Amino acid sequence: MLIRNVRADGFLKFRKIRLNYIPSRGLIGLIGPNESGKSSLGQLIQYALFGTTHKMTRGSIVDLIHWEEDHCIVELDLEHDGECYRIWREMDRLGSSYARLLRLDPEDLSTGEEVAAGVLQVQKEVFRRFQLGATETLHSFYLYRICLKCLKCLNRQTKFNFEKRSAKAF
Repeated sequence: MLIRNVRADGFLKFRKIRLNYIPSRGLIGLIGPNESGKSSLGQLIQYALFGTTHKMTRGSIVDLIHWEEDHCIVELDLEHDGECYRIWREMDRLGSSYARLLRLDPEDLSTGEEVAAGVLQVQKEVFRRFQLGATETLHSFYLYRICLKCLKCLNRQTKFNFEKRSAKAF
């Protein structure tokens, strides 16, 4: 699965964010100072895929809405097995939530066929089509970030052994 575009209005610290034409090759890393939006972008992708994030165990889902907005809209375009898809979610401060999964026309990404509609239906279809479950993905999403923090604390030989084992796992 390749994430191609990410768009959101009123999500966490983003009043509006557009990341279009994300490269399909190479490794993409996010760097920046504290509070610059790196984790918020991760939560945006999690919410688009699953309708939840790793932080939702502590708060209400409507806490994902930007503090100056009354609703948010999130879109995630992705490629999987030669097909293009769009996951679209909208939520308001009253707790109303809606989701759609579209299979896009590869020649015209503005049109597509609705594959699933409704929060639960989209969640089931994301799992069925992409073999992605929220729990496993949410745990693995930040795993490498945690591992990198741990590496800073390890001595050189231990770090080398960890990287050697990690390379085999990935």
